[in-house]
Amino acid sequence: MAEDPRELARRLAEEAKAKLESQGEDPRDLARRLAEEAKQKLQTTPAPSLDDAPTGPKLTAKQALEREREARKQRKVAEAQAQTAATSLPPRTPTIDEVPRTRVEATQSSETTSPGGAGAVARILSTAIPGATVVFSAPVQAAVARAVWQSHRARAQAEHDAQLATTASVILDALRDVPAGQLVAVRATVAGKDWAFWVDVSTERLLATAFPAEVYLAGV
Repeated sequence: MAEDPRELARRLAEEAKAKLESQGEDPRDLARRLAEEAKQKLQTTPAPSLDDAPTGPKLTAKQALEREREARKQRKVAEAQAQTAATSLPPRTPTIDEVPRTRVEATQSSETTSPGGAGAVARILSTAIPGATVVFSAPVQAAVARAVWQSHRARAQAEHDAQLATTASVILDALRDVPAGQLVAVRATVAGKDWAFWVDVSTERLLATAFPAEVYLAGV
């Protein structure tokens, strides 16, 4: 094991004192020589390593077991505190996208986006007649409408009402050609007056119109 520097200095001092007492060497020369020797020895003496350091008392098996139990207990306490903190947090507020829509909202969305919905009918009508305001709309019941418009066409032909006869013929053709549920009767206000319109939502076309709405949409 390497000698401690303090022990080395003490030993050299004792050696110097002994030499002074046994020899007639000049104290100044002796001190200079001993200083040089001490310097050389300190330079060549390796520094103490960690292995040379004194170690503390070793734990007994019982003490080691007690420390392990205490550490395990502290971990359990920390985990319990973390769990308590997590459960005590207030519930997260759902975003608008996560809130379920009501039945009314879902119905309105369907009417706006579906091909035969009120939103689609209003868009078709406003494109053809700007300023028209839809009051209501409903799919045409083919069996009833066919009988009614055959009667209207017969009367128009008898009275030489070309406009009504044309409207009746267009609607009767639509009842034959337009897919079921895609021919929609519409009551809309134009310049303060209620008109009747017929829209083919499958092709997004306005087919016919008649005035007044209460006459030609009766029973719709």
